[in-house]
Amino acid sequence: MSGLPNWRIRREFYDWRLRLSDTGTSYVAAANELSELTSEVAHLRAVQLLEYSISTEGVQPFYEAIKNCLQSDDLAVRSYVTAFLALYPRDPHASSGDVGLDGGLFAIPVLEELLLRLRREHFRDEFVLETEVFILYVLAELYIAGTQYTKACVVAGEAVLLSLPLNSPAFTETVRLSYAQAAFRAGQLDVAQREYTVIIQDGQAASRSVFWATLNAASIQTMCGAFQAATHLYRSLNAAAPNADIATVGLQFIHALKGQLARNTALHPCPSHLYDTLSQALQLLWSAEGQQQQSSALELIELLKTWQPPTDTGLVMTTWLQGSALLRLGKPFLAAQRLTSIQPTHPLTQVLLLGAKIEVALHYHGVDLEPLASLTQQLQAAIIHRKREEREGLAETLLLWHPIAAAFVASSPFSLPELVDLALPAIFVDGRPIRIYGKPVPSRIPFVQASLEYFGISTDLRRDQSTEKSRMDEVLKVSWGDDLRQLPVISPCVLVYNLLRVAETHGHIWHMAAQELRNSNGLIPSTAGGNLRYERSEVTLLLEALLDRRLSIASFREQINTLKEKHVRA
Repeated sequence: MSGLPNWRIRREFYDWRLRLSDTGTSYVAAANELSELTSEVAHLRAVQLLEYSISTEGVQPFYEAIKNCLQSDDLAVRSYVTAFLALYPRDPHASSGDVGLDGGLFAIPVLEELLLRLRREHFRDEFVLETEVFILYVLAELYIAGTQYTKACVVAGEAVLLSLPLNSPAFTETVRLSYAQAAFRAGQLDVAQREYTVIIQDGQAASRSVFWATLNAASIQTMCGAFQAATHLYRSLNAAAPNADIATVGLQFIHALKGQLARNTALHPCPSHLYDTLSQALQLLWSAEGQQQQSSALELIELLKTWQPPTDTGLVMTTWLQGSALLRLGKPFLAAQRLTSIQPTHPLTQVLLLGAKIEVALHYHGVDLEPLASLTQQLQAAIIHRKREEREGLAETLLLWHPIAAAFVASSPFSLPELVDLALPAIFVDGRPIRIYGKPVPSRIPFVQASLEYFGISTDLRRDQSTEKSRMDEVLKVSWGDDLRQLPVISPCVLVYNLLRVAETHGHIWHMAAQELRNSNGLIPSTAGGNLRYERSEVTLLLEALLDRRLSIASFREQINTLKEKHVRA
């Protein structure tokens, strides 16, 4: 074996390994030769060569080489292979990337102690520095596996910095990917995006590193609401690797978030990826908006009942999906219980979870998980400082899945321009004729029914309403993806009531918001005939009394209950 490098210098070892590939020499054969040398660091390099052969040769030769290195007198060599043991499982049938199956989280204090001992050593050279970087990298991977994301960011960031003098770009890429992943999980999305961009734009980066950096950058864009940018990245991956199921599933997930996967749309399967199950669940939740509301919501709950999401993002999305399904089933109290147990870190999951909490609070028989004013302020904060494309995407997503929450925030003192533009058209404007989404609707009764039903008042007319339904459909039924969608109808009286409910404890500005909405959109439309005239008149009078501060929320609810009792007796 001629032209041997200085084994203590990683760059020389890396260049030598490339020459092996060029000459067609197998890593296993080269590792066997290295094991015969007297240099203990050469034995460590044999371990690294065998790491590349795990997929073809299994882990047994790899662990035999590690066992040899564990007998070394060189602390750096022993520390290096101990880190390898923590990173790789002993099961020969397990994948090489499974962290914690063998070494597990209990290896963390061992590695931390080895790192301290290395740094106290009098003898230091490039190999000792490389060993420190590798231990920091493995610690970051273990911290990520243990959901200690802040710690992972600290050690991975240090590893990136210390790796630069080693002049080994591939090593730095590996460490940088770990740092970006830790930042992503910790909710430091700008940091993660920056690190992934460095790899993507590096013309010398390995294609595998670029692939994973691009994939994760697309996930970040998705979690920020930048769906157009994410779609571009996923499509670039599909163009470079047409069989990349993981990129196809990423695109599918975006379509699902946009409500563009109809019930009968066949999904591209990728069971190993988080987005596979989430896309199925989103498809069912979207179906729960229409005629199959109850069956789809129940099917969604069954789908997620035993599923164990592999990441925090998956857990938050699952919690939101389950809570939203319970809302579709008319169970706000059960939805509230489900939604209280999780704290999201990404803008998209923050907006979805807050939207669901606000919808629970806006339900007439709902639960204030937190003060409604606080939830509204939190939702504004989750969106307001994002980039324009992200703000628009987050606002569109909120309106799609929680339209009444979007309309409430748009009408509140914590409004956002993007929500005003998107959500206010969904609030009908009382007039002659009534207008919604900027279009006139010649029927009035359906809007009266939508308003009264919120307060639990029966609006069954016991007559044919097919003509009125047809008129509503002409305005509200629109093309959506490959299917049709019924746009939501939001009654101004629902928002006025809830704005006044907040005003009782949070001041005059909320009362002003309610008064302004009443002046611009009205409360409950009047009707020319006798249908629901009494109920409409009574509820309108009660709402006007609320607006004039002649009635408290508690008294208003008592009067509504009395009205419902009269309606039942009649």
